[in-house]
Amino acid sequence: MIRNALDFPPLIYVHAPLLVNDEGKRFLKHDYYGDSTYQDFLLRGILPRGLFSYLVSGLCGPSEKFYPSLDEFASNLELSRISTANVRFAPQVLEHHNKNALLSSSREEYMEGLKRYFFWKNPDLLRLVDENSIIVDILFEKKRKFYESENIIRDLTFNGFENPEPELEKVIRLVLALQMDEKEI
Repeated sequence: MIRNALDFPPLIYVHAPLLVNDEGKRFLKHDYYGDSTYQDFLLRGILPRGLFSYLVSGLCGPSEKFYPSLDEFASNLELSRISTANVRFAPQVLEHHNKNALLSSSREEYMEGLKRYFFWKNPDLLRLVDENSIIVDILFEKKRKFYESENIIRDLTFNGFENPEPELEKVIRLVLALQMDEKEI
């Protein structure tokens, strides 16, 4: 009544579907992603834009559509397309959105995500990344998933590794290029 008296437009209510697990129950926890909190997803290497895109694409499909920003989502939003059915958590679709977020990320966004992941998974690698701009340059250039970056660093480093010599940097770049070629074959 107050809205009408103040000549505000009427409210439009929309049902937002619930994210559910494989059993159809409210999604609370996943074997890999842990608790279903925003922070838990970020610690496990999901960028905020990847998580956002995953959640809103599940809302109004198609689930594979990547939304790089709230503005793009809002400009494509049609209330009639919002699903009334609950949405099953699909890790492979979340990874698809996160990969798109990684590929379109700025250096700062990528490094924030990588550091969160290393803080959770392996704090020693966090120190190594903080101290070695060459490794940071290589990882950002390749924009790999964070667990792949962790494996690359492990493969290329050894105890006491600080700053690689120029020759070692060339070897590191060559190995990364070869790894990239192998994955595309």
